[in-house]
Amino acid sequence: MARQAPEQVELSRRALELVEPGSLDAARVLNEYGVALGLGNLEFKEAQHVLEEALAIAQREEAAVLEVHILHNLSWVHRTAGDNRRALQRSLQLLDRAKLLDVPALEANGHRTAAVSLINQGETADALRHNREALRLSTRL
Repeated sequence: MARQAPEQVELSRRALELVEPGSLDAARVLNEYGVALGLGNLEFKEAQHVLEEALAIAQREEAAVLEVHILHNLSWVHRTAGDNRRALQRSLQLLDRAKLLDVPALEANGHRTAAVSLINQGETADALRHNREALRLSTRL
């Protein structure tokens, strides 16, 4: 994922002032804010906290597609921070949810993030299995 400009962090902070706290709109903004913090500014702990807040809202509101997007971003923030165990955990959680949605692109994302986390842990056989599944799903796009 490409690094975000610091301006994205500020724009997200301002957008949070415009949405109702705890709403789905807030969850969407928090998701973008978490990405900007974690993958743009490399502020991992704050990004994880923000994304966890967004995830809690999405789960409470039963917004499954948003939940999967947030899980994807959480897994990448954990991976970028070097926490491959938590990245894998979030990727597998993403896969459980994405399978129920029948959205191949989201499910493929989960397999790709799981594969990267597994490779970083030296689990190449499992990583290969996830990569193959991501490729298989990609043919449905």
